[in-house]
Amino acid sequence: MTYKALCEEMALRFEIQHNPDTLRNKVSTGALGSQMLFFMLMAMKADTVDMKSIQQTYERASASH
Repeated sequence: MTYKALCEEMALRFEIQHNPDTLRNKVSTGALGSQMLFFMLMAMKADTVDMKSIQQTYERASASH
């Protein structure tokens, strides 16, 4: 899902207006709040979140820097 599509879905479902570039920046810098994360997950229709997979991805990305 693109950031543009994500922002459109959040606007449609939750009346949350967000600029795709601003949202992308918040995600990439780690400045995303937990409430916005939950809205994003709901907009993406995520059923589950696999924290082990997220942690492994984070560790691989951190090791490459």
